[in-house]
Amino acid sequence: MQGKRGLIMGVANDRSIAWGIARAMHEAGAQLAFSYQGDNFGKRVQPLAESLGSDILLDVDVTDAGYLSDLAPRMKAGFLQRDILLRPLGNTIYLMPPYCMTQDQLDRILTAIDEVLTEVL
Repeated sequence: MQGKRGLIMGVANDRSIAWGIARAMHEAGAQLAFSYQGDNFGKRVQPLAESLGSDILLDVDVTDAGYLSDLAPRMKAGFLQRDILLRPLGNTIYLMPPYCMTQDQLDRILTAIDEVLTEVL
């Protein structure tokens, strides 16, 4: 994941699945940004993000239906152009690859995610 960038959403504390994913991505060389919702979560996420060298923290209000509302269709179109069927859940890309997926297949999906996010953001 060297040179790849990612936005980690859903970190509640150091026991969150999202935190485990973030640590693994960081160890593999990814540069990460983190989102949180509200000051209480921000106070928990900030030290975790800083421990991985990230200073990009975004307060994202996911209860606002208009927030980034056109992003999901644009991401989906970008994935389909790359022959990958990956449907964002709202404005979130949630990836849980099956155990039978090869590393090359996973790398192809992660590369597509990086390309699409670079295009639409």
